[in-house]
Amino acid sequence: MGSQLSCFKVTVNVGSGESSNNFEEINVNRGDDPRDLAYNFCKQHDLTIGLEHNLYAQIKENMETLFGSPVFGTKVTDKLDH
Repeated sequence: MGSQLSCFKVTVNVGSGESSNNFEEINVNRGDDPRDLAYNFCKQHDLTIGLEHNLYAQIKENMETLFGSPVFGTKVTDKLDH
C-alpha cells in the first residue's frame, strides 16, 4: 500500500511590490480548517479580507485535491464575514 498524504505547505509572498521576495509558509495538515488557516495567516501579516478570501479558496482547493475529499470549514464558519 502507498502512503497517504497527510500534510503540505502553501508558500505566500507577503511582501509589497512586484520584486518583493518575502515568502512565508503555511503548514496544512489533514483535518485543519482552511478558514482558520487563512484568517490566522492574514491577521498575523496584516493582509486584507480580499486576500484572506483568496487564500482560503486556494488552501481549500489544495486540501480537496491532495487529501481526496471535500473540505468544509467546521471550526469557525463566520470568520470571513468580519
